[in-house]
Amino acid sequence: MTTAAILEKIPTSKGHEGGPALISTEAFYRRYGQREDGFKYELVNGRIENSEKNMDDSQLHIAANLSLFFYSLKLERKSGGTFLANKYNVLWKDHVRKPDMCYLNQQQLVEAYEGKHPVAEFVVEVVSPTDKAYKYSEKIEDYFKAGVKVVWMIYPNTKQVQVHLHNSTNVTYCKGEMICSAAPVLPEFAISVNDIFKKPTVD
Repeated sequence: MTTAAILEKIPTSKGHEGGPALISTEAFYRRYGQREDGFKYELVNGRIENSEKNMDDSQLHIAANLSLFFYSLKLERKSGGTFLANKYNVLWKDHVRKPDMCYLNQQQLVEAYEGKHPVAEFVVEVVSPTDKAYKYSEKIEDYFKAGVKVVWMIYPNTKQVQVHLHNSTNVTYCKGEMICSAAPVLPEFAISVNDIFKKPTVD
């Protein structure tokens, strides 16, 4: 689903007198699109939200393990598209989220090339101990409203992954050798929690 397809479905807030100034998606990209200062910036109904980046240097191996697994699927011709870190997703007008990782299929790559801002259907968030649970609950709701079908919440402190599916009240809790799946978006993307958290080594 593209941003254009959902603009009419989801209203944005109007703001209020004395509240924070509202800015557009375009202004957000100009001011924060390339900013690198240790914070993650997102646009929530026209207002800026910032938080500390979730993945510190000790957690980069998580993204590396997932990326390596994805590209092994590509080499085996089991998947197309791309798996990206820190890609902005315009969920709807003046509402932009930046998941830690996300998957775009080949058709969405074409749409992105054409300037249509497709919304990823599979996203991954890495949760730090300082993050507030209600914030991630809000993010998951945002993702599902925008057409995301699978959300993985990765908890490095407990080495656990929660798999949330759109239109389902059930959450799958994965640990150890349990397999996390990105089905129905990318069924081939099925990996054990131990492999997600596998420590890097020097060969």
